[in-house]
Formats: sequence, C-alpha cells, structure tokens
Amino acid sequence: MSKNAKKIIGIVAGLAILAVAIILIGIYAPVIRGAIDNERYYTPEEVQQIREDYEDDLDEMQTQTDYYKNQIDAYLKDLQDYKTRLETTTNNLNQALEQNEIDAEAIAGYLDDITELNNTITDLNNQIKLYQERLEAYENSGKYEVVFYLVQNGEQTPYDVQVVEPNGYLSDVVEPEGNFEGWSLTIGGDLIESLTSVQITEDTNIYGTFYSTVTFMVNDEEYSTQQVGYNKYATEPEEPSINRYEFLGWSLNGKDTISLNTCKITNETIFYAILVRTDLSTFTATSWTGLSNPTAWYIWSDGNNIYYSFKEQQYILNKNIGNWSPKSWNVSDLNGGFIWHYGENTYYSNDETQYVLNKETGNWDIQIWTGLSEFNATYIWKYNGKYYYSHSSEQYELESGTTNWKVKVWSGVNSFDASDIWTDGNLCYLSKYSNSYVLNQETSRWEEKTWNINRVYADGIWNDGETIYYSYYDDQYVLNKETGKFEIKTWNGLSEFQGDFIWADGENIYYSNGTQQYIIV
Repeated sequence: MSKNAKKIIGIVAGLAILAVAIILIGIYAPVIRGAIDNERYYTPEEVQQIREDYEDDLDEMQTQTDYYKNQIDAYLKDLQDYKTRLETTTNNLNQALEQNEIDAEAIAGYLDDITELNNTITDLNNQIKLYQERLEAYENSGKYEVVFYLVQNGEQTPYDVQVVEPNGYLSDVVEPEGNFEGWSLTIGGDLIESLTSVQITEDTNIYGTFYSTVTFMVNDEEYSTQQVGYNKYATEPEEPSINRYEFLGWSLNGKDTISLNTCKITNETIFYAILVRTDLSTFTATSWTGLSNPTAWYIWSDGNNIYYSFKEQQYILNKNIGNWSPKSWNVSDLNGGFIWHYGENTYYSNDETQYVLNKETGNWDIQIWTGLSEFNATYIWKYNGKYYYSHSSEQYELESGTTNWKVKVWSGVNSFDASDIWTDGNLCYLSKYSNSYVLNQETSRWEEKTWNINRVYADGIWNDGETIYYSYYDDQYVLNKETGKFEIKTWNGLSEFQGDFIWADGENIYYSNGTQQYIIV
C-alpha cells in the first residue's frame, strides 16, 4: 500500500470519529446556549433581580460565558471544515480501494489514529461538560442550595430542592404522603415547627421523617399499637395480665427481654410479651348459680359455649357471671359424656343414637356412619390427627375426611379401651392398672413402658395446657417431661381427688364432683 493511501484512510477514519463529535456538539451546544441566555434556569424577572443584587458577579459571568460561547463556535467551525474534508477524502479512499493499494500495515496505522481521535473526542466532551457546570455555578453565584430528603427504613431519598439567598429563609414544601412526622436539620433531631422561620447561611440538608407503627403482641395476638417518631422510643404499654402467667417483659426476638428506652424506632417494629406459666397449687372453693353441683363428666363445649347435659338437666354457662342458665335442645336427654368432636363438627354418640350439631340452626341432626353404626363416644380417642374407636376387641380407625370407620389392627396389645389412653402432648400411652405401654406410631405397635411409680391409671391424667398431672385419690404427681419421671405434687385446699373431674372453660380450671366445687389457682 502506498503512503498516500495510508494517509487517506487515516484521515477518513479520524474524520468519521470527528463526525460523531459534530453530532455531540450539536446536542450540547443548544443546551449550553440556552443556559447562557438564561432560558433554562431563571425567568426574566429572576434574572433582573440577580442583576440588581450582583452586578459585579454578572459582569464576570458575562465575560466567562462569552469566552465559552466563542470556544464552542470555534469547535463548530473546525468540525464543519473536517466534514468537508471527510467528503473529499472518502472519494479518494474509494479510488484507492478499487486499485487494491491498502495493506495490513496501513490498517494498523489507521486503528492507532482512530484510538487517538477517540481520546480527543472524549476530552472534548469533558470540556463541554465542564463549561456547562461553570455556567451553572455562575448563574447560582452567591446563593445556597437546600436539599430536602425523606428518611425511611434507613434510606434517604431526595424530595425537593430550594436555592436561597444568603441569610434568606426557606419556603414551605408540599407535605409528603403517608404517616409523615415532620422536618428536622438532623436525622431524628428536633422537629422544625415552621420551615419559613429557618434562616439559611450555608448549603443545608433538611430531613423528613415518618412515624413507625410499633405493635405489641401477647400470645400471638395484637395487644396494642403505637405511632412512634423516627429515632425515638416506644412508650411502655399497660402490663398485660394473663391468667396463670407471669409477665417478664417485652422482647424483639421472642426470647430475650429488652428495655424499651434502649431501642430506638426507625421502622415498623414488633415487641413480644415474654410470659411464664405459673404453677397450679391451690384449690379454692367456688359456687355456681343456676346449677349448684355440676359434675365434670357432663360438661362439654361446642367450641364457643360451655354446656351441662345430664338427662333433663340442660344448661348453658355464662362465663362472665358464673351462672348456669337452662338450655333447650331438640333432643331432650343429651348426656355430655357422649359428646365428641371431629373436624369442625360436634357429635353425640350413644350407641344407636347418633347426632351431629347443626351450628346454623342449633339443632341436632341425625348422623349416619358406615363401618361402625352403633358406638359410644366414651371409647373414641384421638392422636396425631387420627381418630380411633377402642372398646375391648372392637378396634376401628376413622378414615380421614370421611364418615367411615374401618377395622384397625394393633400389635403388642389388641384389646383395650379408649379410657386407658392418654398423651403427654408428644407420645401416646396406654396405662391400665400396673401395665403401661407407649405407642410406636410407625408400626402401630404398643411397646412396654416402665414408669418410676408403680401404677398409672389413664383416667387420673390431666393437664393445664402445658403441664401433665396425675391425680388418683391420694396419688398426686406431676410429670417432668425432661426426665420422663413423675414427681410428687402437693396441693393446697384439696389433697385427694381424681383427674377425670377436672375441666376448663378456656380461662380457668375447675374441679367439679358433686358438692366439691373448686377453682384451681
């Protein structure tokens, strides 16, 4: 390739890059000129006010902007010259290519030239940007910038900007939507009562904060809420009073208590009440109105109300005043001992008499079962979500979600009653006389179980929701779940009683056996 061809290609490549620069200048120049003519930033009235206050600064700015304008015009003239040369050189290059006078060495040289021209274009763009920034600085000469930020969840978001004269005052801004708290000069600092009273002597940041909702939870239920300002502290609510629980304090993680005056609130926060169960220890004599001597065997619930059903004695309990009021059913001789629950329904099963409670009408409707049509609810038991019927050699399992009883085969013990079954909330046991077993759920096998006491009767087992007790006349024990052993339990007020006379109304625990009526605290 000839030297002339190499030069031609270099010039063409360079002029191609400069052609891009012409476009960039074409974009930037109107913006810069618009800034020079005061059309981008200020109205004519604002410009006139600036001229009156800062004549000397404006003279200097005019000198500088005239210089920048001349420089840009010079760039535009040079680029136009290059464009003309580019058209001429392109024609010459086409002729050289047709004569095959370009080699690899020439192309490499053109690439070097292109790199250099790219760097030149970059410098030109940076220079134009610098001129624009200087123009903006001159236009705002002598004023201070005030930036308004919104602070939420630890992040700052620009919201508004004001340019203020030295020693001038802020203007009001539109209040942000949401749970807005107010403006302050520091994040979480004292709130500004009025923005228009704030005098500006330097560039300033103003921070807008929001109230956060603080929720207090007790036993997985909302106890109270507060709206707390940013970086401030929640107020201690009234201490919760829960029957049979001692309140230890509030926690963020549900385990460790924390002092509220050490926890600054910056976002939505939940505090959890730490409660510990108090030990049942005392029987206190109680009395009822409407029904003087109820027995626990006949007390039952439909999931909402408490009832007493024994032959012609049919009552409903008003828990607020401790009063039993007469209750009428469409079935006259209900017996509470034959009530049981399956899913969301309440059933009455007394041999050939089978009913389901219609919660909408409050009536008992006839219930049809398959596989086992006549059975007694006292022989039904539940474990791990499954329902079983156990009466001597009659062993059935209720198919989940159906009304069909199918035969159930157990190993280890194949003949037993449901009254011999109890659970500690984890494992299932069969205890009758001195014989005890534990159920292997995977194999349906009853395996022998040894306790540290000689005998355990299932009808003496009861619980307060957490703790397992064994009460069979003068045998009084509490089950230590960690060691798996029964430990002696001492009661006040009543030393001998049976666990199957214990019942609860959802708030309190009672012992009801004829004339013996107690509340347990």
